[in-house]
Amino acid sequence: MTISGLACPRCKYRFNYEFIPGASATSVRLGHKRYMRCPKCGRWAVFDLSKNRVSGLPTYSDSKAFARYAPLLIAPLFAWAVFLVLISNSLIGYGTAAILAVSIIPAVLLATIPVLFVMKKARPVRINR
Repeated sequence: MTISGLACPRCKYRFNYEFIPGASATSVRLGHKRYMRCPKCGRWAVFDLSKNRVSGLPTYSDSKAFARYAPLLIAPLFAWAVFLVLISNSLIGYGTAAILAVSIIPAVLLATIPVLFVMKKARPVRINR
């Protein structure tokens, strides 16, 4: 796990961030940078994870936030897959517009609404070491 020393560009709050690959619910990957919320002010900003860890600063991570909201992602994605299989088999003769309107657009909404909810609510949580 990578630990980086970060500073919020808006409120100037300094902290260490422990990024867990593949389990981030509070940040969006942009190469070696992350678009995420500041744990103090709660505003979204771009943070550079290539900076080294700074001793003495509080450490934050997103593992607890992901575990708390992960079930909200799994159920709609499963429903989306089942919905696509059932509806697409019954709409084969009606054309592309009917398949898009009845199956794919609602399925995409089912999958994206929980993701938006998680990104709005989840914040990095402090790790006590």
